[in-house]
Amino acid sequence: MKGDALVAFHRIEQLAHRHEISLISFYGSSDELEYISSLEEACSSVSLVRLPVWRGVANVVLRAPVSRTPLQVLYYRSGSLADSVRELAGLRRFDVVHAFMLRMAPYARLVDAPAILEAIDSMQLRMERNVHVERPPRRWLYREELRRLAPYESRVGARFEEVVVSSREDARRFPRASVHVVPNGVDTETFSPAPGLEESATIVFSGTMSYPPNVRAASWFAEACFERIRAHVPGASLLIAGKAPVRQVRQLGEREGITVTGFVDSMPEMLRRARVAVAPMLSGAGIQNKVLEAMACGLPVVATTFGAAAIDAAPGRDLIVADGADAFADAVVGLLLDSARARQVGANARAVVLERHGWDRSAAAIEGLYESLSAAPRMLDP
Repeated sequence: MKGDALVAFHRIEQLAHRHEISLISFYGSSDELEYISSLEEACSSVSLVRLPVWRGVANVVLRAPVSRTPLQVLYYRSGSLADSVRELAGLRRFDVVHAFMLRMAPYARLVDAPAILEAIDSMQLRMERNVHVERPPRRWLYREELRRLAPYESRVGARFEEVVVSSREDARRFPRASVHVVPNGVDTETFSPAPGLEESATIVFSGTMSYPPNVRAASWFAEACFERIRAHVPGASLLIAGKAPVRQVRQLGEREGITVTGFVDSMPEMLRRARVAVAPMLSGAGIQNKVLEAMACGLPVVATTFGAAAIDAAPGRDLIVADGADAFADAVVGLLLDSARARQVGANARAVVLERHGWDRSAAAIEGLYESLSAAPRMLDP
């Protein structure tokens, strides 16, 4: 799953134990519905609206020239979804409406109930970082989206009773809103350590490999760091694990010592094959789920400042933070050559996740917001 879908799924799974949830969601193609039965078991009702890529692109092409709305919001504009929301809102009274991601904000306003926007990350912050590291023509697209997002995110956030993000840095991009920081979680039973730390020299980088920040990170690590590591640890190998690798990532698998898996049935099993996990992120925002998952598996993690952002862990003790190719490569080499330190950092990482990043803990924070809003009147748009 992508990170945002992962958050939504675990929110629903946890909160369904004590609440009646009606879910309305987009889907792009039928293969996305493989696990829909899990959601149908958790929810009182599930309503789905198909939005094929061509229709989303058409929304942007036709509406962008005459609108200042962010492109991603235009992409997800749908009369069918709006009708589904209105129909459901007319059938029963809801205590809270919970919108996931900025792109769903317009639909929350169709329900007469106090509203939470779970933005997860600030899209403005994400676009700022993308503009900084991308090249044309993609940089031009991100710059245009940033121009639209900057006023929109602040304005829309103020229309919700509460806004939820995963880090304090993201929270600062919603100055007019009531913002709560709720860190992402991880399934600590599924993502758990192997019986013993692998003595191999395998390095793992995990994530959706069509996501531009992951593509950029994998390429940078393979090109700038990996050969430096192999110069000190000749048997080192790199495992790039995650679905939908784009051509740029697949080509990395042609290099000696690098394997690109594509989709894997079990990401925990992939992580347990490794000695060290890396998160060489050069852009992005919010909490990196890949880091939490590796930490939960008891793996020592080497991350850039972006990769470690918003994780409440002590650098040097619970994970290693390094920026720049030389420092990053040296940090990985140090863990590959020092088994005792690798074990200790991995054990500390697991303890941090158990204490601070269980999905039950973050769901409890969301439930507290539900309780405080359940009797609140609907806000008027400013």
